[in-house]
Amino acid sequence: MPYNADAWAKMSSKLDAKATSGSEGAASAAGTLGVAEAIRQSLENAEIPYNPAAWDAMKSKLDAAKPVAQIGGSNLKWFVAASVATGLIVASYFIFSNDTNKSQLDESPVAQTETTTSGASSDVNNKNTTTTDRENTIDTHADNAASAEGNETEPSAANSNGEPSNTSASGNENGNGSPAVANSEGQQSTNNPNGNSGQEIRTTNPTTVPPAVLMVPAISDICQGVPFTVENVNDVPLLVLGPDLYFIVPAKESRKIRAKKSGIHSIGILETQSTTPRNEFMVKDSPMADFLIDPSTKFEDGLPTTKVESTVPGTNFEWVFNNQRSNGQEADAHFYTKGNHDITLSVTGSNGCKTSVTKPIFVEDNYNLMAMNSFRPNSTDPTTNTFIPYALKERDVRFTMIIIDPRDGHVIFETSDASNAWNGTDAKTGRAVPFETSYIWKVTIENAEINEARNEYTGHVIPVHSSN
Repeated sequence: MPYNADAWAKMSSKLDAKATSGSEGAASAAGTLGVAEAIRQSLENAEIPYNPAAWDAMKSKLDAAKPVAQIGGSNLKWFVAASVATGLIVASYFIFSNDTNKSQLDESPVAQTETTTSGASSDVNNKNTTTTDRENTIDTHADNAASAEGNETEPSAANSNGEPSNTSASGNENGNGSPAVANSEGQQSTNNPNGNSGQEIRTTNPTTVPPAVLMVPAISDICQGVPFTVENVNDVPLLVLGPDLYFIVPAKESRKIRAKKSGIHSIGILETQSTTPRNEFMVKDSPMADFLIDPSTKFEDGLPTTKVESTVPGTNFEWVFNNQRSNGQEADAHFYTKGNHDITLSVTGSNGCKTSVTKPIFVEDNYNLMAMNSFRPNSTDPTTNTFIPYALKERDVRFTMIIIDPRDGHVIFETSDASNAWNGTDAKTGRAVPFETSYIWKVTIENAEINEARNEYTGHVIPVHSSN
């Protein structure tokens, strides 16, 4: 770079002016930065040609300021001048470098606060001035510059909007700084107030909470006409579908359902858009159940008997009447009291399904051991000349029978043997009782039938005179 006397003169005057204003104590850090900027621009734009007259003038000024004894001619003066020039160049470099760093820091998006200051000032008019409060910003940048000394500032990366982000990386290998975080729209943003860069971390919106698991009950194969219960534990209704069946089970409730027709049925969520599978089950055919009743009451083995019979197909037939049970396609029903009674038949088919049917029957008379109400003691016919209830002869039971005279209440006759019937004689007197008189009989059975209404039977009997 050649020497230019005019450039050196301008620089010297600017330094003298700034030094004078700095002694007054009112100059701010912003003024210092302005001086450095002016020097930098002067040095960048200057083309200093070599001028021997300028170097002679500089040498005479230096000799006047500090005379130096000549050693070997005037070479010492040139050596001192070269040293001073070299020092100025080095100082200008450091000033330029610091000013460049500060300029870059000033360009960072740090919030600046404008404050209005009033009070004592070096201004003669003592006017209020509005200045930009940059001291805190400068101090912050200075601290960051000191901590990152020797690091290189890399170009800032553009964000999603195409604008450069405030991201800088230190000169170490790993790189420290604030992570990049994705915003709610999935765009990446950078939050690095310290100017450092680091690893990228992305966050996304929280996933939608999955819907609650829907529970569809599994129904085993059932028989036609047999009720089954569906319990719905879901918050939505269930639908049961089948031939001639459309049944809705409300949420959190249970229902009892009866399938009237056989075939494939299904159960699932009522909502058609639901992906929950439907469970299928089979409703099996149930057999037909029916029977016939003989309306006349018969006495078999001394018991009142009603005949019933079923002709429908099946593998098992079970009859129930009062407390009595019987198996088979035919059965004898025994009713001991007058009135209406029910007969129930259950038929089991080959597939294991069962069907039941019930029919009523009316019984006209109470069962009274099939006892006659009169006999002929003087007859020669053994079937009519004694008295004992007929059922006691037919039934295999343990019993006691007594005959009572209603006139005084004494016992005329007593027996526990069905072959020993009363012949009309008073056992107390040994004589025949008067004819055409009513006497009381009472039978107590020890081993009555299970469904037998009572174990004691009573009645009246009248001895009559026979002509033969």
